[in-house]
Amino acid sequence: MTRPMSARNLAEASKLSSDQFDDQSSARGASDAAYFFDGHTALKHPVTVTFHTAHFTITLLDGGAPVECPYTLSRRIQPFLPAEHVALRPNNHSGARLVLVEPTLIDRLRRHAPEVLDPPFLRRSRLRRWAAITGTLVAVMAVIFVLVPAVSSVFGFLVPDTTKRAVGARTVQQIFEPAGLCIAEAGTQALKGLVDQLASTVGVDEDIAIHVTQFPMVNAFALPGWHMVLTEKLIETAESSAEVAGIIAHELGHMKLNHPTEAYFRRGLLSAVVDAIFGGGLGFESVAALVITFSYSRDDEAAADDIAINALNDAGITTQGIADFFNREAKLPEGLQKMMVNLEWLSTHPSNQGRRQIALEQGTGRNQALSPEGWRALRKVCAK
Repeated sequence: MTRPMSARNLAEASKLSSDQFDDQSSARGASDAAYFFDGHTALKHPVTVTFHTAHFTITLLDGGAPVECPYTLSRRIQPFLPAEHVALRPNNHSGARLVLVEPTLIDRLRRHAPEVLDPPFLRRSRLRRWAAITGTLVAVMAVIFVLVPAVSSVFGFLVPDTTKRAVGARTVQQIFEPAGLCIAEAGTQALKGLVDQLASTVGVDEDIAIHVTQFPMVNAFALPGWHMVLTEKLIETAESSAEVAGIIAHELGHMKLNHPTEAYFRRGLLSAVVDAIFGGGLGFESVAALVITFSYSRDDEAAADDIAINALNDAGITTQGIADFFNREAKLPEGLQKMMVNLEWLSTHPSNQGRRQIALEQGTGRNQALSPEGWRALRKVCAK
């Protein structure tokens, strides 16, 4: 004779059936149904997700220990993404992200923990929601454009020089060394001599550590702690040693004004703001992050330009080189150029055409930065 099941037994059986069904469905999930960022690397791990009564389990398909995440310690991030694409922060761990793409996985999460997918903010009336969004945006803009620059400027000058040098060396080691550093002796000697000469005219007494990286981009970076990085492509693109000298003098101007250290503080604070709002910072270990980090304000760029022009004049180096560089960088369609000139007051940087004009008008030097032999050696700094 079969005894009727009690309400408690019925609930337990229902729960067990639900968990087993979820286990089976997650095991069948495709590798692109969900993926996971661990917060320590930029790797995108394909995963399967198993939902339980009080937590869910993330199993990495490419190896690694499973990650158990209580629903109470998980929250939805980027809430304005489409409903069929949900990003979560498991365990409130900064930087870690779980992204669910498969609709069936999202449905199961909603069934087990609806409060995670549908926080109170999203259940507000439309008017209250937009009011909250507007207030948040105003506050964020105030933080980004007022508070962050002010705090960065103050704390940038308080950082000990030893700390700055450690940060610069770490950046070179982690980002630029893996791409390859150029060390041809004749080229590095010519470059070091030019940097030391310009540092003296700029008024920088520190020993500048100069590096040439093989990243396939045209750029230069002034890092904290008196580290400077030029890319191989920049040297290849330059048509004269005066162009390279102008770029070096400009970066030395940023160094003299402590802009690199301020930029690191600014980026760290902005990353914290972005992380708090959207659930993910900008990511430190990437060239893209460095480009963002060292995008200086219009006033900063103008100040570095002034220092560079004065340094070139004191060294007797023509400013025609840096003017040519600005001119080549500014080759845009005529209509777009006109628009950029008309909207220059909106830009965070002076227009390249404007910078070129200033360099030509204020330059007094007539010489190249290197002898023909030195220029040839610099051009071969990456030769093996």
